[in-house]
Amino acid sequence: MGHERRPSTTRIRLAALAAVGLALVATACEATVVARVNDVRTGAGRPALPVSDVLSASARANSQDMCARGRAKASADPLAQYDQESAQAIHELVASAPLDPKVANGGARNAKATDEIWARWKGDAALKDARWDEVGVGEVACKNGRLYLTAVLRDRPSMPASGLYSSNQYPSDGLTVIRDIKYGSAVDSQGVTQDLLMDLYLPPAGGPAARPTTITIHGGGFVGGSRADTNGVSKEYALRGYVSASIEYRLDKRPGGTAGPGQLAAAANGIDDGMEAVRWLKAHAAEYRIDPSRMAAIGYSAGGAIALGMALGDDQTPGGPLAAYSPQIAAATSTGAHLTPGLQLLTLRPDQAAVQMFVYEDDETGFTSDYAFQTCAAVRKAGNTCDFVLQPGSGHTAWLTPGAPLWSTQQGPFLWTQLRLN
Repeated sequence: MGHERRPSTTRIRLAALAAVGLALVATACEATVVARVNDVRTGAGRPALPVSDVLSASARANSQDMCARGRAKASADPLAQYDQESAQAIHELVASAPLDPKVANGGARNAKATDEIWARWKGDAALKDARWDEVGVGEVACKNGRLYLTAVLRDRPSMPASGLYSSNQYPSDGLTVIRDIKYGSAVDSQGVTQDLLMDLYLPPAGGPAARPTTITIHGGGFVGGSRADTNGVSKEYALRGYVSASIEYRLDKRPGGTAGPGQLAAAANGIDDGMEAVRWLKAHAAEYRIDPSRMAAIGYSAGGAIALGMALGDDQTPGGPLAAYSPQIAAATSTGAHLTPGLQLLTLRPDQAAVQMFVYEDDETGFTSDYAFQTCAAVRKAGNTCDFVLQPGSGHTAWLTPGAPLWSTQQGPFLWTQLRLN
């Protein structure tokens, strides 16, 4: 399931500031600290660390909080303090130093205090640790006459290069494929009761008694597409040991039906159908050796919005023959999608599934990455985890297929962590 920890007031403030992290500009002193950290690392034969905007925003928020308290104090649980994105480990450095009133220039005054703080930090052995993947630094010149500074090093999730769930384990002809499974029925946009179908891909017999499961969801603007579009994706997951279901959902068949409120209604129907698929899979967990606590939704475009809604939305139709089974999943990955137009309809909580969003800088369907980021910002503000992966250039959807370029560096490690695949 998602994170169970309840956020402190400080963490909520951190998440709120992290929401605008992409728009914040580093100060000269922050850049100096980053450069010095990387000088230490390169001198020790370690690679330099890239700066994370989200991590820097969280570091600034922490420095502001120390300013408000009037003292520099390390976080009791750094991993919890900075968990707006996935992390395996966190190393936090905090300190304050007086701002010399005899130095007239504000930048020089901050720099002198930064030098004093760095003199305390530069011998920290953790700076040379090979595990770190990125760094964030935040400073606040406080009205109490002191500079507060926070530096954070983060170990992002990783997974084994090969083995069960990370690389192919079986030949294609070793899989069992069950097509045209009816997982439910619902009334479509034209008032007609429609069967909801999935194709199920199963690894060979043997192996774990209960296996993680992915639910792949096609795109098509809520007006087109079919489960055949993601059957190949489900097959790739099954080859690695996952149970994988490729699902269909209700499409809006009315002319112009997906414009404005019609799009929200179509998305709500799709999310409801996705949740019903989760219920069905949990109801048949013993039959197909599914671990109900390790299920993830993987969605493209409109399917990505459905995956996010499955993670973050409340069940709007809790009754029916599968009412005994929860529709909650453990994680969701989307590409070319967001929930920003419907955020006011969601009740976001820290115990919901972690989400990962792949968004292009220039999405070909017209929305901006800043607009899509509002979804991730809201998730973080609620105390949950959202990994926002901004892809350069123009495009719409990325390949969320095991073995694709994003698998080993982004999507695979995210699923490895959130589905507890160790």
